[in-house]
Amino acid sequence: TRQSSSATGNPATTPSPLTTYDKRRHMARDGLAAFSLLWAAQQALILFYTGIASPFDRLQALLVAASALSSGWPPVLCAALAVRIYANCEPWPNAWESHFWCAQTDAALLLSLVAQLLSGSGGGLSISLSNAQRSFALRDANRVVRWQLAFFYSSAALFKLNSSFLDHRYSCASPYVAQLLTAYLPDTLSLPLLASLVAAAPCTVALGESVLSLALLAAAAGVGGRGTAVAGVCLALLLHFGIALTPPPNNVGAFSVLMACRLAAFAPPEALARAASLPRSASEAVSAASLTSLAAAAAAAAAAATSSGGDGSGAAAGEVGQMSIMFAAGVDWSVPTFVLLAGVVLRGVAGGVASAAAASPLAAAA
Repeated sequence: TRQSSSATGNPATTPSPLTTYDKRRHMARDGLAAFSLLWAAQQALILFYTGIASPFDRLQALLVAASALSSGWPPVLCAALAVRIYANCEPWPNAWESHFWCAQTDAALLLSLVAQLLSGSGGGLSISLSNAQRSFALRDANRVVRWQLAFFYSSAALFKLNSSFLDHRYSCASPYVAQLLTAYLPDTLSLPLLASLVAAAPCTVALGESVLSLALLAAAAGVGGRGTAVAGVCLALLLHFGIALTPPPNNVGAFSVLMACRLAAFAPPEALARAASLPRSASEAVSAASLTSLAAAAAAAAAAATSSGGDGSGAAAGEVGQMSIMFAAGVDWSVPTFVLLAGVVLRGVAGGVASAAAASPLAAAA
């Protein structure tokens, strides 16, 4: 349904399929608006818990809020992306590796949007984009982001293949799994069983990350259809769910939130827009209520694990822990945020599969 201009190579102003929807009933007008909501939620979590103390922090918060409220209006979204890219790169080299991952994926969308804004009629700068151009910009950026994420996860898996990580006595996987087992499983489990699970943790994690990396690489290359995207995203979100639920002092739920947001690149824009929209039927309302309930239950479970965690639970008061800034009133707010974002992303990826399946009979008939 999308046409391209022979003069510029850019999409024409043909309305996208989303323009046939009743937008008054939707939270996200299109895929770019949907991604803006997810991205803004992740940024807001980080900015709020860093205090928004400086003028630059307040500028970031203002632009992030404006990008969400304006449904991803390109000039505002570009400004928000630019300041967050700078904020992630400014501490270099003293920053988490994930900060640079975020900067690179955000740069892909920023450059794609700028390219569309510069391709206005007459060769001048435009301040708005047609529906088709918005969709084209997001699809173009997502093609790059899928490869970026696939390589990021692949590098993480590759660098775990060393004697230190694979030895449970030194591996960081062992304390993570030990914390999860003792926090969320019954006390009746035998110590030998727990010890065997902890000992197997390094190899299990390395294998899991390798499999999900291969799935994401296949999805980025367009191999295996939508199934590889579903498999890769589901495995990645499962990994991040475990990371988010890990109690202090090794809690890094913010990492799970920022990666859930960017895994939306594997969902088609139209499917992501539907996933981020208000319920349109009773079944969708039930699905939304279930997701909200799951987020609340996960937050409560994480809070209970923190409060009963002994000395390490001091992170709830901001005393220790890698990401203790996420705590307020004894709750690690990165946990429910992750569950909500992951739910939208999964709906978007699954919706892409359903759309592809529905389109196959139509293509065959044509």
